[in-house]
Amino acid sequence: MIKQPDRLAYAAILGDALSTVELVQFMGGDLSNVNAARQSYGKESEALTEKDQHLLRRLGPDLHTEPLCHTYVTLRISAPEFVCRQWYKHGVGCAFGFPDMPWSEFSLRFKSTQQDTFYVPRHMRVPHPTDKQATVIKEGNPSQKDLEMLSLSAVESQDAIDTYRHLLAEGMPREMARINLPLSVYTEWTWTASLMAVVHFVSLRDESHAQWEIQQYAKAVEALVKPIAPTSWQSLWEGHPMQLKRRVKQQADIIAKLESELFSWNNYVAEPPQETV
Repeated sequence: MIKQPDRLAYAAILGDALSTVELVQFMGGDLSNVNAARQSYGKESEALTEKDQHLLRRLGPDLHTEPLCHTYVTLRISAPEFVCRQWYKHGVGCAFGFPDMPWSEFSLRFKSTQQDTFYVPRHMRVPHPTDKQATVIKEGNPSQKDLEMLSLSAVESQDAIDTYRHLLAEGMPREMARINLPLSVYTEWTWTASLMAVVHFVSLRDESHAQWEIQQYAKAVEALVKPIAPTSWQSLWEGHPMQLKRRVKQQADIIAKLESELFSWNNYVAEPPQETV
């Protein structure tokens, strides 16, 4: 059964009134997933039991993920174009090969954008000290140069929109006038995806190496979707390659630390204290 939630949404994700994520509808949950898992035995639960939850918790880490894909959600998102382009990569050429992720987006070919619908960062960021593809928010008060760069970004976006509107007023077709609009312009789209696809998106985008803006959207998506099937979500999360990679690294760090401590202890034992005369 497809369920219509009571307008569950997160707004001001990027600190403005334009950045939003809304849960439009969903189908399934932990109960439907566990019943799909028990289909091979011809069994079905009418209510979720502890035994059912135990089975769900095993499926993800054991990589038996297909039963967990029977939960679907539809989200409506408003975000800058550059966030949308990053997001869309999870529907095309996805590592898990999800072919069933409908995507319907607002088209500037058919309707002009609204006034001043562009994003301007509110904080200056600097390159991460160790991760070349990541950034971190600059600490302390912004410098005069920081303020000038942020202001210039806003001016450039507004100039581009003003030019766009001027071209429309002069009679240029929308499909041509839109060409020079910046990636800061907001767009809207509706995304339908399985629970597994959403977990994959959050696992990759709510990461320190991901761009800050899409990290904020990933957090909002998790807050909206995880309560629909919390046990299935956790199972998929623990079985996701990114989480396995983290655990392997943590174990490797522990082993390296133990080896270092053992080496230090062996040196201590091998070198008895010198006798004093």
